[in-house]
Amino acid sequence: MSDDVMTFDRLVPGTEMGRVSFDVTPEVIARWQAIYPELPVPEDGTAPPGLAAVIAITAYAAAVPRRPPGNVHGGQWFRWRRPARVGERLATTVRVAAKETKGERRWVTFETLTADAGGRPVLEGRMVSLWAR
Repeated sequence: MSDDVMTFDRLVPGTEMGRVSFDVTPEVIARWQAIYPELPVPEDGTAPPGLAAVIAITAYAAAVPRRPPGNVHGGQWFRWRRPARVGERLATTVRVAAKETKGERRWVTFETLTADAGGRPVLEGRMVSLWAR
């Protein structure tokens, strides 16, 4: 395994892994709607609530790019502080919230905090992964 792979031992709770920008564009909304055509898109210029996963997972993938093969997504949770607006540029900070070993399994919890251009919170998230190595 390459030295740059983020192994369980290298993950330190409290460490910020990165900050990633996300533009809420009409194209992003259209791609989301193509996947979930049965879910309505708000007509008030805000993003659909389901876009939370797209924002958080996009940030996680960019901030923690060298994950070991074999990780398993264990769950996620989101809380909107306010709706995102089409045309906004958001920034998501990803940090290691916790890690623990249960038996032989390595669990890592990541937190995301998405803010608007003024630094005001828009979206909070948590993601739990079973870490492969």
